[in-house]
Amino acid sequence: MARLSFCLMLLRLWFGCVECCRGDHPEKPEQLAPAVEGLSLSDARRAIVDDSLDPYFSRLHRLEIAALTGRPVVKGVSLLESRDEARSRFCDAALGISRSEQESLQWLVEGVVKRISSSFPLFARQPWRFVKVKSNHCGGFPHTRGFVIFLNEGIIRRIVALKQKQDFSAAENAFGTLLFHEQMHVLQRIYPDVFRSLYEKEFRLVHASVEEHDWIAERRIVNPDATQMNWIVPSRTPGRAYGMVTLLREDRDVPRMGADFYDVAVELQGEKGVYHVVADDEGVPITHEPFAVPEIRERFSTPRGVDHPNEHAAYRFEQLLRRRYFRDYDEKPGDDSLDGSLQRFDQWCRAHLIAAVAMPAAPADESSAKEIEERRQ
Repeated sequence: MARLSFCLMLLRLWFGCVECCRGDHPEKPEQLAPAVEGLSLSDARRAIVDDSLDPYFSRLHRLEIAALTGRPVVKGVSLLESRDEARSRFCDAALGISRSEQESLQWLVEGVVKRISSSFPLFARQPWRFVKVKSNHCGGFPHTRGFVIFLNEGIIRRIVALKQKQDFSAAENAFGTLLFHEQMHVLQRIYPDVFRSLYEKEFRLVHASVEEHDWIAERRIVNPDATQMNWIVPSRTPGRAYGMVTLLREDRDVPRMGADFYDVAVELQGEKGVYHVVADDEGVPITHEPFAVPEIRERFSTPRGVDHPNEHAAYRFEQLLRRRYFRDYDEKPGDDSLDGSLQRFDQWCRAHLIAAVAMPAAPADESSAKEIEERRQ
């Protein structure tokens, strides 16, 4: 009898695994509890400098290093030395997550994922990994690298305090859509081909290779969630297009994160997916305010995240959650109406954030890129 019971248990487990891996998920998938991991200090230090999946430190320049770390870059050293210094400063900003912080993150993630798991179960299937950083690191901005979400210590401190009060409503209101925004960036790295359909069909963008321009490279701020200008807006003029980039104001030795950002649309010229920046006689790129360009206005319903479709999609998902799924604390409670573009975005998310099978989280080391590629195949 014991052997029979054991065999029946194995059969139930096997059928459960088969059902989980099938592409034809039921209309109301089973509620899943997401795996949540807060990285230790040693793992956090490795994760914060691991850019094997998306080259990051090799693209940084002096002005943005100062902005990201809050300190001027040492003068008289090479760019390579400045980038090494950036890695060292980033490493110093990493902190370990304690048991109580881990439990608080688990409490919040499980609660907010339960809200939408029946509509978007991929957020429950994909592990959530967190690194805590000092409050002044990268201006305190939440961001991702690889499969890891970086939150500053102030945010995590507030989550812990709200868990101690058992005030889930306040925690969800403050951080719920933020967490989904960041986890969306993780999914974008794992499933680039899935999101490509969104960017091409809904946003009507073109995937392209854009030649690096020194003037831009020295003044831009690289978005860790979208490190390259690889999606462009086609112009009505044949052979022309626009690329989006965020630049830093140059009137400070240490630009302020956020306050000293400004987005521009850069004129591009090229063909067959290969473009270069159009510059004036002095080598300065020709730029425009993004929403002054009709072709851009036609594609983006909001200027938020216009620098890259990864960012725009994450902001749109936040907007969708507040309008349809988290309506009890929305600015317009009970308003279930969606405009045409947000309705289409909702339909895309329902179709694509369900059927995909999530990957396990990758280790934060130099082998990440190879392992991720093997898992995608």
